[in-house]
Parts: sequence; structure tokens; C-alpha cells
Amino acid sequence: MLKKPKLRPSCDDAVCNLSHRDLTTEACERALGGFRAARRLDLSRNQLTALPHKTLESHLVELHVGFNCLRDIQAVAGLAHLQVLDLSYNKLDHVDVLVYCSALQTLKLQGNRLTNSRGIDGLKQLHDLDLSDNIIEA
Repeated sequence: MLKKPKLRPSCDDAVCNLSHRDLTTEACERALGGFRAARRLDLSRNQLTALPHKTLESHLVELHVGFNCLRDIQAVAGLAHLQVLDLSYNKLDHVDVLVYCSALQTLKLQGNRLTNSRGIDGLKQLHDLDLSDNIIEA
């Protein structure tokens, strides 16, 4: 039986890459504890069902959490400086909380379960939006 390699994320003071690690939300909170300085965070292709509330820092400018099992993104409410957010291919049915992310410029929401665009309408800085593969009705 093959052992999983120890968790050794590639991180420096600007970027933290924890993608493709099969991390759960709880394991992610533990792993992020030592990487508070990261401004760009990649948690894509894991097993997250919610964003880790306690460990997402308000100075994040880029967050990639595509290809998880996210249903809860409440933690983004505290990310006022966030400019790039990739939530593609999760299980989101609403994104109302994005109204608090006023600095967002790029937002990827394709492949979710969205039925409306509530939370996105007031994002004045947004110039790149992908809502494809949702069930939004006109």
C-alpha cells in the first residue's frame, strides 16, 4: 500500500498552493495555520465542503477553490481585498455573500447550481465573470 506523502505545500510569503491534496475543510484549517502571509491561495481540487473560516486572511487578493464540494462560502465575507475568486465546479446554489467582496475583478462560478445572480449584481469592479453550466433562468 502506498503512503500519502506528508503535507508540504509550496508556499512563500505571497503564494500558498495546497491544490490536489484531498484536503477536507478541517484538514485545510490545520494546514493553513502556518501560512498567514499568503496573498494568493490555491485550494482547488480537494474535498472542501465549506471555506475554512478561521484561516482565510483578510489580505488575500486571489483565492482558487474550484473543483471541490463547496456548499458554504460565508468565509469570503471578510475578504475585502479579494480580486480573483474561482468557485467553479462546486455545489453552490447561492452566492449572496459575494456582495461583501467589492474589489472582485474576476469571478468564476461555472458548473454550480445557481438559479440567480444575487450577490453579483453590485460588484462594480467585476470585469470577468463566468456563470456557464448553471441553471440560471432569464
